[in-house]
Amino acid sequence: MANKNAITGKRHMRIIKAHQSRRTAMELRTQGKTYREIGDEMGVCMQEAHRLVKSAIDRVVKKLDESADTYRVLQLDRIDKLIDASWGMAMEGSPQHIVVIIKLLERQAKLTGIDQPETFEVSNPNNSKIIENIRTRLDIVSEQ
Repeated sequence: MANKNAITGKRHMRIIKAHQSRRTAMELRTQGKTYREIGDEMGVCMQEAHRLVKSAIDRVVKKLDESADTYRVLQLDRIDKLIDASWGMAMEGSPQHIVVIIKLLERQAKLTGIDQPETFEVSNPNNSKIIENIRTRLDIVSEQ
């Protein structure tokens, strides 16, 4: 049992050291240091400094993604409860409740990605005339 605890302790220390290295590298990068400077200061090569910074950034992004997913689930649950509470009155014709339901359904669609963003394609064989026309209109607006 003592041997297993020693292995666990060593693993734990490696994890802590790796975390501290990522944190230090990220702090140095935030201060504007180059990867070469970070590597020199930390006693590692430039590539390792880059890997440490990238790893730190990847971990932050992952946490933000997880936080966003958690927030999205929480918001969708709240919206579902509000829809349940207002649905009956909306079905009876209450204008206020109908508006609430519509707004809740719109928000729900945005959070779930059901509504796709509208895209517009502008094509014209003579693109320079389009750009010139836009510039002219912008000039007219700015003069007003």
